[in-house]
Amino acid sequence: MGVGRELLNLVVERIGRKGPLTFAEFMSLALYHPEYGYYMAGVRVGREGDYYTAPAVHPVFGALLAEQIFEMWRLAGGPLAWQIVEYGAGPGWLAGDILEALERHHPDCFAATRYEIVEISSALRAVGERHLRERFGPRVRWNPAPGVRAVEGCVLANELLDALPFHLVRGEPGGRLSELYVGWDGCRLVEVPGPPSTPRLEEYFAAQGVRLAPGRRAEVSLAALDWVAEVARTLVRGYVLILDYGLSAAELYHPDRAGGSLRCFRNHRLHTDPFAAVGEQDITAHVNFSALAARARALGLEVLGPVPQGSFLARLVPLLARKLDLAQDLKARLGLKELIFRMGEAFRVLVLARDVPAAPLTGLQGRR
Repeated sequence: MGVGRELLNLVVERIGRKGPLTFAEFMSLALYHPEYGYYMAGVRVGREGDYYTAPAVHPVFGALLAEQIFEMWRLAGGPLAWQIVEYGAGPGWLAGDILEALERHHPDCFAATRYEIVEISSALRAVGERHLRERFGPRVRWNPAPGVRAVEGCVLANELLDALPFHLVRGEPGGRLSELYVGWDGCRLVEVPGPPSTPRLEEYFAAQGVRLAPGRRAEVSLAALDWVAEVARTLVRGYVLILDYGLSAAELYHPDRAGGSLRCFRNHRLHTDPFAAVGEQDITAHVNFSALAARARALGLEVLGPVPQGSFLARLVPLLARKLDLAQDLKARLGLKELIFRMGEAFRVLVLARDVPAAPLTGLQGRR
C-alpha cells in the first residue's frame, strides 16, 4: 500500500473517531505526519521534485542574503557571537550558500557566526547533516524543534510560513463566518461547513477590519502568527528575515480574489484540489503580511517592509558585484534574472527587528 493510501486511511480513521477535521488539522497530517507526511519523506525541490525554491535556482541567492546578514551583523556592532537561526531549512542548501559566502567575503562575521537549523523532518536533517558536516563541522547545529535559549543575531524563514497549517473559512450572510472542515462522504474527502473552531478566527478578521462577503473564501494561518510570537520570545537582539510569497490584507481580501489563495504543487503542476493526492503534493497559501506585521508590533518588534523580493535582491547586487565578476558568470546572471524578475513580484521580504540601530538596511533602501 502506498504512502498516499496509508495517509488517506489515517485521515479517514481520524474523521471517523473525532468528526470532521479543521483544514489545519488535515494539513498537519498531509504535510507533517511523522511517517507519511509530504515534507517528511525527503527532498521535494528541484527538477526531479514538485517545485522550485529560491535556493534551488542558484547559490547567488544565498550569497545576496549573506550580504544583508553581514550588514545586520555590522550594524549590531560586530558582536563576537552571532547566531543565524533558520527555520524549515530543508536539506540545508541555503545554509551552505550563506556560510560559503560569509567565509569567502566576510571572514570576521563568519568567525562569529553559529548556524542553527530548525527542521522537523528527520529525512531532510539527515541529508543536510551529510551535506554540511564535513564543510562546516560543529558551526552548524540541527534541531527538530526550536531551542529555548536567547537569540542574538538573525532568524531566517525562507518560504516557510506559506506552508504552515491554515484554516479555511467562508463569509456568510449577515457578516457571519463559517469554517470549512474536512469530512468523509464514504467515497472521498469533502468540505463540511460549520461554526468556527476557535474565536481566534473571527478575531483575526476583526483586527484587520476585514469582513468577508457571503461566499468569499479565505485562509487563516494562526500558525504563522504563533511562529512570530515564538520568535519574539527568543529574539533578544537582532533581526528576523522573512521571505515568502504573499500579499497585504487589502490585496489578499480584494473582491477579485473571492476564491482564496490555496494552491497545490505536484510534478511542477499547479492546481487547487488539496484532496487529490494526500501526502503526495504540496499545499500552500499566500502569507498575509499585514497580519504578521501587526502581530510583530504588538509583541514589541520593529517592522521594516515588506518590499518585493525582486527590489530587495536587486539592491544587494552591487554589494556582491564588488566581490564577484557577475558579468562573467552566465549561470549567476540567469539565476539573478529568475530571482529578481520572475519570482521578484510574487515574493515579499519582511524584516522584524529588536534593539538594533535605526540605520536602514540596504535591501530595504531606507524603508522603515
